[in-house]
Amino acid sequence: MWGNEDAGRQVRDQKRMDASDPLLAIKRGVKQLRDVEKQKVEWRREREKDLNEVEDIARKARRRARARDGDQDRDRRRDRETHGEKRERHKERRHGREREH
Repeated sequence: MWGNEDAGRQVRDQKRMDASDPLLAIKRGVKQLRDVEKQKVEWRREREKDLNEVEDIARKARRRARARDGDQDRDRRRDRETHGEKRERHKERRHGREREH
């Protein structure tokens, strides 16, 4: 070789040889593809996890809303029954007065 030997020269020579090696370039490309596929799988897994969490939250909210609506329906029925009873008492009183006349 020409010139003085230095510690970095061997590293540079190795890099130069690696850069021109087609098999090494193919191996690098394959490694990059594998890495990208792993990232995609991880991304899908995270996305699926997030979607499941959102669905669970929505499902719980729907249950709570249904339970709340059920309570309101019970209250409405109770109110209707109470109102119905009032109407019946009113009818009885009214009809009772009319009969007395």
